[in-house]
Amino acid sequence: MEKRRGKNYLQGIYVSGYLQGASYVNDGDFIFSSYDQNTGQRSQTLITINESIGNVGTGFTIGVHRTLWNVLFIDAYVGGGVQWSDVIRTTTPSIPANGYYGYYYITDPGYQGIMPKFGLQLGIVL
Repeated sequence: MEKRRGKNYLQGIYVSGYLQGASYVNDGDFIFSSYDQNTGQRSQTLITINESIGNVGTGFTIGVHRTLWNVLFIDAYVGGGVQWSDVIRTTTPSIPANGYYGYYYITDPGYQGIMPKFGLQLGIVL
């Protein structure tokens, strides 16, 4: 414990690993629209989609921890890792493979790839 201007504080730097997982279920009815370029006709079909997604990620973070006045805790970290996912989707009736979007954005539960991880935590002693 050190003192600066008469106030007690503790601080340190750490490295940590993490493993996290999640699951997501989406069931619903959607309208699928298609356009035939040859005839100029548009058609709409009611599609029932049942989707189940599981994902798991692992990686590491490096952070700074500081305790102020033996009461307030501040923790800031940054890092990253990789996420894998398994998407199980059934549609009734079936739709063309290019008729349904995939999970391309980092915020999608079915995203696979590099994932950043960062955060800030505050706490107090009770």
